[in-house]
Amino acid sequence: MKYTTEAIEQPRNNIVQTEQRIVRQRRRVEKMLVERHPADEAQAQLLIMEQSLIAMTRFLKNLERDLEAGDLSLHRYKTAKRMKAAQPQAAADGADGQAPKSSESLDRTR
Repeated sequence: MKYTTEAIEQPRNNIVQTEQRIVRQRRRVEKMLVERHPADEAQAQLLIMEQSLIAMTRFLKNLERDLEAGDLSLHRYKTAKRMKAAQPQAAADGADGQAPKSSESLDRTR
């Protein structure tokens, strides 16, 4: 099952753009080597770009796998944790459901 959601399409587009940048960088490095320019910095930049591409590809694979398996339990866990942490604060703000009007509560929300 293929997903075409924004969560998948954006990393795919990033990968395609990075691949294009790597191709351009390889051409620059090759041109510098042919012209006998020092290409150490350009080669280092190329290696960094390639490692970044590997990381992005790995992220995309994991994301697709998680979406196919429906494994969003980590996301649900984090959401529940944030909601639970916010509940005592909401109770302290006022039992009547209205936010307190003191300057202290305004400072906390900024």
